[in-house]
Amino acid sequence: MSRPLSSIVAVAAVIAAVTGAPASAQQTKPTSASAQSTAPADTPVPGSEEWERQRGETYRAVPDSRQDPAEVAATSKLNAGIVAQNEAAAQAEAAIIASNDAAREAWQAETARVEADNARIAAENAAAQERYQRDMALYEQSVRACEQAGGRNCRVKP
Repeated sequence: MSRPLSSIVAVAAVIAAVTGAPASAQQTKPTSASAQSTAPADTPVPGSEEWERQRGETYRAVPDSRQDPAEVAATSKLNAGIVAQNEAAAQAEAAIIASNDAAREAWQAETARVEADNARIAAENAAAQERYQRDMALYEQSVRACEQAGGRNCRVKP
């Protein structure tokens, strides 16, 4: 066998071992009840600690005496870089939050100023309307008095 073909066969064997059945068996439907239960009752649940142990996938820290110093240094350097990136991201996030807080406070101050202006203008309009109505009532009263006295051109405003 050539090397690529042997790799494919090895991968197929691993897949069959992991799934617990050959790939061709997965494509056919079982015809009887006995064919449906092909897995033994003591098969561990996929993802469980026992399942991972059977496949050699458990994590055990290697003692410090067996650690490769170059790998430890490279890992430390990577970890330091990650810590620096996390700190920079935290600072950027804090700056964004502070900027948003400042913008919110400015918006709230502007909103309060506009509401105060609107209230002042509404009060001024109400006072002007009241003056107009009072002046119109006085004018109508003087016109009636003029007309009762027999005057001419009583509706001409002074």
